[in-house]
Amino acid sequence: MSVARGGTSYPALAKDPLSLERAVSAYWEAAQLFARTQSKAEEQAKPHFIFYEGPPTANGNPGVHHVITRLAKDAVCRYKAMDGHFVLRKAGWDTHGLAVELEVQKALGLSTKADIEAYGIEAFNAACRESVFRYEREWRELTRRIGYWLDLENPYITCTADYVESVWWLLRQLWDAGLIYAGHKVMPYNPRLGTVYSSHEVAQGYEEVEDPSLTLRFPLEHEDGSLLVWTTTPWTLLSNVAVAVHPELTYVKLRLADTPKAEAESVILAADRVAAVIGDRPSYELWRMKGAEMVGWRYRRLYDYAPAPRGKRIAEVILADFVSAEDGTGLVHIAPAYGADDYEVGRARGLAMVDLVGPDGKVRPEATPFAGLDFKAADPPIIRELTARGLVFAQAKVRHSYPHCWRDHGPLIFYAQPAWFIRTTELRDRFLAANAAVDWVPPEMGEKRFGDWLKGNIDWALSRSRYWGTPLPIWVSEDGQRAHCVGSFAELRELALTPLAEPFDPHKPFVDTIELKHPETGERLRRVPDVIDAWFDSGAMPYAQWHYPFENEERFAGQFPADFICEAVDQSRGWFYSLLALGVFLRGKAPYKRVLVSGHVVDAQGKKMSKSLGNRVDPFALLDSEGADAIRLYMATAGPLWTALKFDTGGPREMNAKTLGTLRNSYAFLAQYAELDGWTPGCATPSFSLLDRWIRSRFETLVRETRADLDALDLTRATKRFCEFTNEELSNWYVRRSRRRFWKGAMSPDKAGAYETLWGVLEGSVRLAAPFIPFLSEAIYRGLHGLDLAGDDARSVHLASYPRSEPARRDEALEEAMAGVLGVVGLGRTLRNLSGQRTRQPLPGFAVAGGGPALARVLADEALRELILDELNIKRIDLLADPGERMRFVVKPRFKLLGPRLGGAMKAVAEALAALPPAAVLAGYREGSLSVSAQGKQFSLAREELDFLVEPLGNFAVGIEGALAGALDLTIDAALQREGQLRELINRVQNLRKSAGLAVSDRIRLRWTGGERTRATLAEHGERLAEEVLALSVTEGLAEAGARERYQLAGEEVTVELEKA
Repeated sequence: MSVARGGTSYPALAKDPLSLERAVSAYWEAAQLFARTQSKAEEQAKPHFIFYEGPPTANGNPGVHHVITRLAKDAVCRYKAMDGHFVLRKAGWDTHGLAVELEVQKALGLSTKADIEAYGIEAFNAACRESVFRYEREWRELTRRIGYWLDLENPYITCTADYVESVWWLLRQLWDAGLIYAGHKVMPYNPRLGTVYSSHEVAQGYEEVEDPSLTLRFPLEHEDGSLLVWTTTPWTLLSNVAVAVHPELTYVKLRLADTPKAEAESVILAADRVAAVIGDRPSYELWRMKGAEMVGWRYRRLYDYAPAPRGKRIAEVILADFVSAEDGTGLVHIAPAYGADDYEVGRARGLAMVDLVGPDGKVRPEATPFAGLDFKAADPPIIRELTARGLVFAQAKVRHSYPHCWRDHGPLIFYAQPAWFIRTTELRDRFLAANAAVDWVPPEMGEKRFGDWLKGNIDWALSRSRYWGTPLPIWVSEDGQRAHCVGSFAELRELALTPLAEPFDPHKPFVDTIELKHPETGERLRRVPDVIDAWFDSGAMPYAQWHYPFENEERFAGQFPADFICEAVDQSRGWFYSLLALGVFLRGKAPYKRVLVSGHVVDAQGKKMSKSLGNRVDPFALLDSEGADAIRLYMATAGPLWTALKFDTGGPREMNAKTLGTLRNSYAFLAQYAELDGWTPGCATPSFSLLDRWIRSRFETLVRETRADLDALDLTRATKRFCEFTNEELSNWYVRRSRRRFWKGAMSPDKAGAYETLWGVLEGSVRLAAPFIPFLSEAIYRGLHGLDLAGDDARSVHLASYPRSEPARRDEALEEAMAGVLGVVGLGRTLRNLSGQRTRQPLPGFAVAGGGPALARVLADEALRELILDELNIKRIDLLADPGERMRFVVKPRFKLLGPRLGGAMKAVAEALAALPPAAVLAGYREGSLSVSAQGKQFSLAREELDFLVEPLGNFAVGIEGALAGALDLTIDAALQREGQLRELINRVQNLRKSAGLAVSDRIRLRWTGGERTRATLAEHGERLAEEVLALSVTEGLAEAGARERYQLAGEEVTVELEKA
């Protein structure tokens, strides 16, 4: 773990994270470190680890919630690069689509498509292009600030001509395979933006809403009574043309009265829904029949604003298999213009198509009372009007999940529209097979969320009636009978009736003016006006980032498929799908082998952070105050990466105070003493102590476990291990227990062993942590090698090798023994805190029970025993054969938890628990359950169902922790009291040295005044005080010179005065 070097300078770290990270960034740029990792020489010399960067949409400034996936991607790529792989890290920007258009519309004050066309499509698209590149600059800055190494100089950008040409080629392959077709279907539609959405887009935008729940009377024409029909979309009633029943369901006609002759209304509904709809209202059944017998019944239309088209059926009862009795009334209102099932059954049954809500989402003029209202705004007046006409049987409110636009968050409607589709249903089985071969982290994301969604795959609605996007490269004849898909710009030039303007911009409106001749018939063709779904753009990136197949064929082949991708959970309906769909079609397999899915970063209330909600945390302000390393480490450790993170701005601050601060302090401690001693690795022959051997072994274990975690993409477990090791094992145990070895005056084998160990563990630790905390790791790594951040050399932690575990350095027996020591120490500390006894006050002894033979071996080892005695500041430690010697155990059942289960046996169980011997109680506590016999039965009781109490038998502090029970002796005699006062004096003098600005090696003269207790203490321990505080003399009386402090110690006023010798 050590590397020899000359010189004795260990550069100090910048005091604040911002200054340190700026210095590290400047060094990286000066040394061109990232460029070195992307060089041709590296690419040719190393095995490849293939990574795809999912392109963020540059439609707004980034938020802190965008950091989590970027830190995960960066950490994995850095790990693989340090582990000897070439990792190409090409940046990408998703620049097309609704997200960009909405941002520009808002900026320009354009509300509708008519507004955009009046403004001018050329000018609008130019504004879109300018917008994405403006925001791209902010994203580049965030990428740089968080230390995410990406090739930002050579990114793929989805709006470039080369990228668009590759997308056209992909579409041509689908066209030639017969998988692209024109259709007219009911699809999710955004009336505010005037475009349809694909199923994977809709899946991202469901929101919980409250809608009216109406049960309506549809009066029959041929007999008295009404059909009861349920709906949550009153606005669609304007366009009702039929009521559907299930042929096999049983329907009943009820008179809502006590007797059949009473004057009352009659209603018809499914027999299975009577209890839910009618409830306990008096009713009398008049008849029952199957739905198949009701076909052709006619009812009076609720609204006749639209005339019935000649030859089409309207206001009839029809059959439909999708009708059920699970909710509603068992009768379904049919409006073919606004539902996929309704549309299909309407075509099959020859129903009229009535469409009284236009493509702008507003009620058409024909429906006079409601004309001009937005479709959702029409609900209340429609309900009022139907109520006034006596047609509302019941109404309530219902909360349900309803599709909303994933960008503007307004409600969608299901609307019959012409569009172009990809026949993805033909590929469904291939999608499922390809997905089964992907390693998803966590597995349930691929098996359930993504896999189940693939099973319900429907054809991909490809076209969008918008402006800023990849134009759909399909040209059609005037009569619509022939069409041609263009697969390259060369083909476009060849078929164009007039020369193309150069340089060629393949976007609207320029491409719209190009007319072609059909390659076979010679007919004039005009392009369809649509652009494509921007998700197709992003799914094309494995090919289009290389302008494949027009160039870079070898480069593409060497970078397909990806070994690793990572994005947020919502991409299971977005990029993950579009990548898979195109990969399976073109290459017969998924274009990725492993997927790490991150959860959303949400605000303190659990709401997703988004620009529209205004709850984003400004990442740049947080980076300025806390630094990138703290944000990265906080996010990685806060919980499994794939779960939602409730972001707390105090989290990074705490990370700075704990793990990162501890790492800084450990380096500063080493640097301070190594410079004083002129120590460098290998300069003296070391002798390694028990603590040295233990921390080295623990580090080897950490390396082995961290590698396993990273290989499993469990970044949270890896970072938590590092934090625990740094905070508890390295700093709070090894460094703290080894401090005296560094303070010793002359270099000795033991001191050299301490230096070699701490230097080696620190150097290995920052290499281990470099993928997560790249800035601080770099500064410490270079500092350990005697280098500051001002150079441009390549001595970087990120170009170093990732640590590999060396089994020969592991000592599992020692690790197990030290774990026993730490268990005893932990219990002792707890009991000291509970008793209020300061650590500096020596106590006579500590007795422990439990732990079995392993603890006995620990206490029999003199070196381990001395560690416990010194750490707990006790004079003796004993192993109790019977814990009942010092304490009494009381176990009581928790009656509220056990009462329902135990019933009448409760009292007998409580008595059996009270009779258990101490050893059995301790064993049960350790194992998590106790078994007792009562009333002839055996009862197993979990620890959570019991209260464990421990009472002292004497002047002890007692307690249970883990497998151990302990009794700390609190008896303090005069000798112990004097020793305690000595330790307090040492502490006060050391603090006074620090506040006086003395160097750790400065010698002092110490003077004091105090009472008889202080005089007795120093008479006994004066030499020890002098040794600890580097005092050449310790004398009674003050000289009124130097630094001075007054204290209350052991009930006396004590003044100490010191000056540099």
